[in-house]
Amino acid sequence: MKRALTKIVPVVLILSLVFSFTAFADTGPKPSVVIELVGLDGRECYGTLLSEDESYGPNRAWKEGEEMYAYHEDDPGIWRKFVDYKDSDGYYFLQQFWNCTENEGFKWGYYPPDPFKLLLYFPETDTFAVTPIYESYAFDSYYTVDVSKVGVKSALEAVTQASSNELMSDTAEDLQGVTEQSTEICSYPLKEDMESIQAELQQGSSEPSTVPEELYSVTDILLHAEESYDYKWEIISLVARIAITLALEIAVALIFGFKKKNLLGFITAVNVITQIALNLILFSVDINHGSMAFAAYYVFLEICVFAVEAVAYSLYIKKNPLDVSKKKAILYALVANVLSFGAGLGLAHLIPGIF
Repeated sequence: MKRALTKIVPVVLILSLVFSFTAFADTGPKPSVVIELVGLDGRECYGTLLSEDESYGPNRAWKEGEEMYAYHEDDPGIWRKFVDYKDSDGYYFLQQFWNCTENEGFKWGYYPPDPFKLLLYFPETDTFAVTPIYESYAFDSYYTVDVSKVGVKSALEAVTQASSNELMSDTAEDLQGVTEQSTEICSYPLKEDMESIQAELQQGSSEPSTVPEELYSVTDILLHAEESYDYKWEIISLVARIAITLALEIAVALIFGFKKKNLLGFITAVNVITQIALNLILFSVDINHGSMAFAAYYVFLEICVFAVEAVAYSLYIKKNPLDVSKKKAILYALVANVLSFGAGLGLAHLIPGIF
């Protein structure tokens, strides 16, 4: 047993150091911000995150006379729109943006600014939409944004065009270019509506408006981003990890000949405590520091769990008349934890996300 310990423990410690170094090296994964857009419905949309500082990580704001980032040469017009955007809080565009049309969102996976504001641009209506200031709440921060009422073409444009047509002619032929969506909105007295809009915008009237919300012209539409980290799946995987580990360690206990109910009950109680503590710590590490830190802590904490369980079993056997030696109890703790650690790594490949 001593020979086995002298071989296994150093290997585990070396792996712990290697994983720890890798977890915090520049080659490891970086925090990310993932934006999901709901209600885009195929409309062309581009998105970026604005930064409180002029530079963040490898990215920085553009200065007059500089060239744009080479990988945006296919969209110079969109790049220019973001460059010319003036944020009310003085936040900066760091020259990173994504076409959100196909993927209905984007992921900034390498040094996203923090804090940040989400800025969306809809070319079809030349409309910007922006959120308040947010801070990342996890290593991978997920947000969901409803854009179903943003960047819809023809609402205000069609009303304006229809009003012009009404002034030019009273005939119905002049309204043939109005879209089906605009027709419903245009059932209001067009001239009176436009006058009402202008009066309310200029005077800041507190009276309830009878004009449809879609008719208002807003330079920057204010969006709200909902935190959408999948805590439900994390809790399910947490419970699954604990259940699988308990089943495995009880099975190993039976193989070792630990068949007395009081000993099995104690082993179960100790494992419940250590596994809940272990997995809650790993859960926190994964959310706040990412998968590489998770791996590093996983190795180190498994060593700690082995030590706690070995001491607990030894003390229990010392105080209770059981036909089990301390060495056998310590060996059981070592074997059970090594097997559960290996099983965890295997299941991580078979069922990504559960470990």
